[in-house]
Amino acid sequence: MGQIGPSRADITAVYGRGGKAGDRNHTSAFRGFAVELQNFTKALRSLISLNLIVVKPELDAPDLYDLHPLVRQFVRVRFERSERSDFITIVINQYKVIISAIGSMLGVNLPFALLERWSQKAELEVSAGLYNEAFETLVEIENALIGGGHVQEYVRVGRLLFESIEWETAPAKYKQFDKVVGTMAVAFDQLGDFEAADNLISRYEATIPQKTVRYIKLCDIRSYSYWVRGEFELAIDWATKGVALKKDSHVDTTFDCDHTLALAQRDSGNPSIALEFFRKSWTVDEIVESADGVPEDGPMYGNVGRCLQMIGRAEEALRCYRKSIELLEIDSSFHSRSNRAYGRRWIGQIFVDLGDKTMAEAFFMDAIRILGTAAPLRVREIYAEVDNLHDSGVPLMSEAKSTAIVREWMRG
Repeated sequence: MGQIGPSRADITAVYGRGGKAGDRNHTSAFRGFAVELQNFTKALRSLISLNLIVVKPELDAPDLYDLHPLVRQFVRVRFERSERSDFITIVINQYKVIISAIGSMLGVNLPFALLERWSQKAELEVSAGLYNEAFETLVEIENALIGGGHVQEYVRVGRLLFESIEWETAPAKYKQFDKVVGTMAVAFDQLGDFEAADNLISRYEATIPQKTVRYIKLCDIRSYSYWVRGEFELAIDWATKGVALKKDSHVDTTFDCDHTLALAQRDSGNPSIALEFFRKSWTVDEIVESADGVPEDGPMYGNVGRCLQMIGRAEEALRCYRKSIELLEIDSSFHSRSNRAYGRRWIGQIFVDLGDKTMAEAFFMDAIRILGTAAPLRVREIYAEVDNLHDSGVPLMSEAKSTAIVREWMRG
């Protein structure tokens, strides 16, 4: 490869660890470092003509520009991180400006093209060795990314971070280490990548030399992972260990296994025991009636409803589910999409028992729509339930029809 002139070198260095493509205006914002606008434009055109920069057309948005993969690799190999750090810092600072302008909109409904700004920033922070900042960025974006159904993007950046850090010292160096490990395990399980989840959890366990506060977190992570897989007895065993350790040690910590234990108890065939936990300080009648003072807690209504459904109180369960999925529509946590799908699937199962196949299919199909590509194993299971509703070859209910039926039911 021949020599690259100064302005071209600046551009390629920026792209070389920029992690993601940027539009022309975004990229030219870095020109204050070494390239004036006129020279920048000329250099950019030259690099495009040499096929060193790839133009990625976008619909209803400016085209994106990225280095050719071979050029990107050349920059990474040719220049040490210390040589690239100034360029990376410029890019990170520009992302901070962009994020500050759109930060108030951050949430599960923000378009992925905008959510990517955070994940791109985290990727750049990893590239620059700013690992603490990368952890903080992942925590900031977890609700919007995972709750918005972009689980693969969270996992992609999380992998980069975990492959870059020293695990032996990470718990002491990075405040959000435990939290991000837990979120990554949930994300892997949601995607059905149980091997990756197991590897992550085992690696995490190796950072806990004895049964300390962080061991409670490990118990919860393992328990939840087993619960997702339907291995309820193992989930109960691990959650019970965590609950006992917290109780016996009298330690003051936010780490807790009670909720996961109740999930596993319920789904292992003990809904009455779990109901005592999920109803909190309220009576079942108060929750079913949405009495004054009962908190507007979508997951609580959903979990109480599931317990009632499992003990044969379907009518009361449906009343809880209606309230739950109404509240979950405005939930912004990273479990929001998953919980909305659980609610619809459980409602569909009640309608199966009631013999109303049309309503059952509508709720099943809407659950599938909500999950999208974020939980492929669950989607496959729900499709199997749909297949049981009618003979093979019968067309599935359309997304528009199923959503309309669900919306109408929600309105009561």
